[in-house]
Amino acid sequence: GIKKIYVEKGNVSAYQNLAQEKGLETMSGTEFDSTSWEAAESVYLRQDCEKAIQLFNDYLTQFPQGLFSTQALGNQADCFMKNREVEKAVKNYRELLKRPTNRYTAEAHNVLGIFERESNRFAESMEHFVQLEKLATTPEQEKQARINIMQLAVKTGEIATAVKYANEVLQKDKGNEQVVNEAYLILGRASLVAGENAEALKNFQKIRKVNSAAGAEARYSIALVHFRNGDYKKCEKEVFSLVDDMPSYDYWLARGFILLADNYVKLENVFQAKRTLQSVIDNHQGEELRELAKQKLANIEASEVQPAVQPTQEQQIDMNSQPGNNKLFDNTNQDE
Repeated sequence: GIKKIYVEKGNVSAYQNLAQEKGLETMSGTEFDSTSWEAAESVYLRQDCEKAIQLFNDYLTQFPQGLFSTQALGNQADCFMKNREVEKAVKNYRELLKRPTNRYTAEAHNVLGIFERESNRFAESMEHFVQLEKLATTPEQEKQARINIMQLAVKTGEIATAVKYANEVLQKDKGNEQVVNEAYLILGRASLVAGENAEALKNFQKIRKVNSAAGAEARYSIALVHFRNGDYKKCEKEVFSLVDDMPSYDYWLARGFILLADNYVKLENVFQAKRTLQSVIDNHQGEELRELAKQKLANIEASEVQPAVQPTQEQQIDMNSQPGNNKLFDNTNQDE
């Protein structure tokens, strides 16, 4: 009768108050808890998130440790996410993680991991994805944990972890071309840092034809390996392939030209080395590489009275996917 009408409308508290005023049969604490939850859940299942959020709020206010408080927090968080109220969802998920492991724990780690990553709190994000890997309830959660741990290890400078998960990604996520390319890039960079030139070459060759920043970086890195190995003609050829095939990636073009200048010095073509560095100084917009080119040019000019000119120390290997972001490994080799 009257109770059913109030419950279906989600007005459980109103019915309880009315029952007390009119001397009708009131609900016990447990029944009140259960009925309040059922009313909120029914609205949630109808996908009326606006109303459900309010009913979950009412329930949690009345029963903060109620029989269904965990479900209320989780379902309300889901509605917050659907409404793009991320900060409110984050608050719920943080509360859920204070409770014993439950059906929402894995998703809480997933959402909080993404939230912390996008807030540039990479160590905190890593902690969530490590837990997600342990607690994942679906293959998709396992995949998200794996990929994010690989990427975050880049940000936090954990070389061994980055390499481990890059290899796992290559084994388990072959269908995701972008992530696979990123994994090869990470393995190539790690090999460069370790001085494992043959291994670096193998990984960079996998992605040298990819028309992206990753492909441009791969071609530059292949040229660098050839330079390290003393294959100066091969180095020159790879830099020119970078210039011809990937002219849109200005950062890697400039890096390539600076390497080419060092290459010319090794070939005792100082005149061409100076011209190449001057072209970077005149045409590249990034201050970091322009300053490096100026430094190298000044060193060459200062050394021209000497019998032989040696290339100056190369720029630190940038281990991150995008120039200007946090570097992957801070203590990297400086080539020649």
